[in-house]
Amino acid sequence: MLLRRPCNASRVAAILVLATWSVCADPITRTEASTAARFSWVRGDGAATCPDGTALSRAVTERLGSEPFGATGAVSIEATVAHIAAVWTAWIFARAPDGTLLGERTITSDAVDCGSIADAVALAIALAIDPSVALRAPLPVPPAIPPPRVRAPVPETVPVQQHPARQRPSPVVLMARMVGVVGVVPGVAPGVALAVDGRLSARLRWTLAALYLPESSGQSPATGYGLTTADAGVCIDVLAGRRISLAGCGGILGGVLHAVVYTLLPDAPGDRGWFGAEMTVRLRAMLVGPWTVESTVGAVVPVTRYNFVAPGHPDADFSQSAIAGEAWLGIGVAIP
Repeated sequence: MLLRRPCNASRVAAILVLATWSVCADPITRTEASTAARFSWVRGDGAATCPDGTALSRAVTERLGSEPFGATGAVSIEATVAHIAAVWTAWIFARAPDGTLLGERTITSDAVDCGSIADAVALAIALAIDPSVALRAPLPVPPAIPPPRVRAPVPETVPVQQHPARQRPSPVVLMARMVGVVGVVPGVAPGVALAVDGRLSARLRWTLAALYLPESSGQSPATGYGLTTADAGVCIDVLAGRRISLAGCGGILGGVLHAVVYTLLPDAPGDRGWFGAEMTVRLRAMLVGPWTVESTVGAVVPVTRYNFVAPGHPDADFSQSAIAGEAWLGIGVAIP
């Protein structure tokens, strides 16, 4: 009548034995057991599938309706279960604080699993603590209330401002040149030049230069001719490597042609305006650090051409060529 589900014969026998233990227990045992008790549950050989101590103590609590166990209880209830030779066996002991044995019971079951004997042990312990448990059904334990879910704060996304990469300005190259020109003044005329250039785009550079050719003699040793010019132009990189570049350049030149007469009676000496155009091919290489070297060859086309005649010489003393040549070597430094 107390259990509402079918039970096998072994379980019924176990419950009858426990009921007898509970009814026949002496007053001391019941009084001490009614206070908080210390509980121990050991799973022996073959009993690994049985409920653990927490589950078994919860089953006792469900039958009693309150928590009967504590760490400082006056009575110690010890239970051990084992599965030997296809038989479940449980031993229950009640001990006084000094270790004196107050009572003991043995329960057996031939069920397939450990559930039946675990239920019998829970009932036996509950009856030992409160014999009136036999007269009522186990009280339901309210389900545990899960803790409130805390929503994790969403981190605020701070937009990262993208700043355009600042391009480092291309360096300006300052160059000193040793120049050789043929066809503009008599012979192969050496000279010097200063030049500066900078970048207009990835492949285009501007260039400015100043050239000086000292006087050199014509047909007559009494005459000399020199040239001072400035030029402006652009260069296009045909090949551009990390340290070497090859460029084609073009520009316009303007300056003065110096005519000097080394006699006491000069005939129309002085400076004459001069203009021309040039086309060159330049090879430039980067050295260590900011240092740069270059080599250039090209052609000069005079726009204004002069023929000079010296007194006493039937032929022209000097005539400028229609197309002149030039070449130079230079060394320079890049200035950021």
